[in-house]
Amino acid sequence: MDIAWLTLNAEPIEKTERSRRNGVTVKVYAPENTFPEGTKAVIEAITSKSDLNKVKDQLGDNVDDDAEVVAFDIRFEYELSDGSKVEVQPLDNKVQVTFDYSRNSDLKEADKSDDQQIEVYHINDKDENGDKVEV
Repeated sequence: MDIAWLTLNAEPIEKTERSRRNGVTVKVYAPENTFPEGTKAVIEAITSKSDLNKVKDQLGDNVDDDAEVVAFDIRFEYELSDGSKVEVQPLDNKVQVTFDYSRNSDLKEADKSDDQQIEVYHINDKDENGDKVEV
């Protein structure tokens, strides 16, 4: 049996990505000792209509059919010795994810509205409906 020992990240992992489509900026922060050393944060805006519709389908009854959906694929990847990359989950520590939007974003109006609201959901995989995240 082969046993591999991994060193944990000694420095925090930080990444910021801004979506031009909707003026949303996503920032992730993982403290020290959260991932294997060399892990990289990946943030990709989901922008294609078909992919956004898939996200809406996954959310099911959690979202109205006419609601605007803004989605990001946020993950952490570790490169194996053969060059392949695998998605890794944080160890005991929590990862912080922050969403900000520009002053000309449509979301700014929704945030001020009494009849609209901004909700954040976490979807682990393609078969899950998503869990509402308290913000």
